[in-house]
Order: sequence, then structure tokens, then C-alpha cells
Amino acid sequence: MDQALSVWGRIDVVVNNAGLGMKSVLEEGGSLAAMQQFQTNVFGVLNVTNAILPHMRQRRSGTVVIVGSPIGETYSAELAQFSIRVTVVIPGSFRTGALAQPITIHKHIPAYDKLREAGRARFNSISGSENGNPAKAMELLVDVVRGEGRAYGREWPMWLFMGQDVYRDVRGKCERVLNTLDDWEDIATDLEFD
Repeated sequence: MDQALSVWGRIDVVVNNAGLGMKSVLEEGGSLAAMQQFQTNVFGVLNVTNAILPHMRQRRSGTVVIVGSPIGETYSAELAQFSIRVTVVIPGSFRTGALAQPITIHKHIPAYDKLREAGRARFNSISGSENGNPAKAMELLVDVVRGEGRAYGREWPMWLFMGQDVYRDVRGKCERVLNTLDDWEDIATDLEFD
């Protein structure tokens, strides 16, 4: 960050775009696969963002974009007092080559062979034919950060969902959560002291 600041004098926007989606059965990948993913998706975001925050706090201005990590919500709450904006980008399937990475197995468990192979076949059938255009996604992100183009006049998003598939999936999950709340509310809320 010091080197970048010495060249440009200030940094207005930091984009945490590095991401790692480990393809693994949880029991086979274990904590090692989870740690590999966390090193990039959580600790990487913390390290990069925290390195620029002193500069942004001092200027009381800046924008932090975090692709796919929920820690952006905490940053948003903490940094609002310094006029630093945060958004979490939740991308759907974009043609980036990310699905082509191999499945991670740290401990082979034969009971998962059928499930794992079905997952591998699904990833392989999608890889390279995703509908999402990454160039269009980044054009939109630039519009959002600048508050111009297609984003002009819109409120700053805490979450920026990108792609038709992610909209479908998130709406479906919200419906399932609301249905579960409705189904269990009568007994799951009757837990206070009398």
C-alpha cells in the first residue's frame, strides 16, 4: 500500500477480488481445505483491507468492495463513521474458468464416490458455458462505485448480487427461510420466562 500511495498519492477504491471456492466434500476436504479457502477469502480480505484503512480513515473517504465474503457487513458497520463505503459483491456463475479447478480430497472416503463424481460431472458440464459475462459484471461494478451509468441515482448497495442465477438462488433461499420461520414460529418463539 505504501508503494501504491507513493505512486498515486491516494487510493479511493480497494477491490478484494481474489477468491477461492474449494470444490470438496466437507468430510474429505476437512479443515485443511477450509483453511486454504479462509486464507484467501477471509484473511486475505482482512489483510488487504486493513492495510489501506488507515489512509482512508485519515481522509475520511474511500470505497471497499469485497467479492463474495460476508465480513463486508462488519466492515460496513465499523467504517460508516469514517465515510468509507463497503459493498459485498455476490456473483453468480460467470465465465472465468473458476469451475475448471480440480476437486480437493485430503482424505478419500469411498462412501462419497458417487456424490463426488456427480458433482464433478456437473461442474464440468457448466465450465466454459456459464451465461455470466465477467466484462459486463465489472462494467456494472465500476458504475456502482462511481455512481454513474446504469447505477446513477440508485442507493449504495450493502450487497450487490450479480447474475440471473444468483437472483434465482437467493430468492429461493429467502422463500425457504421465510417458510421455515412460518412453520416453526408458534413453538420456536414461545421460549421466554413466564
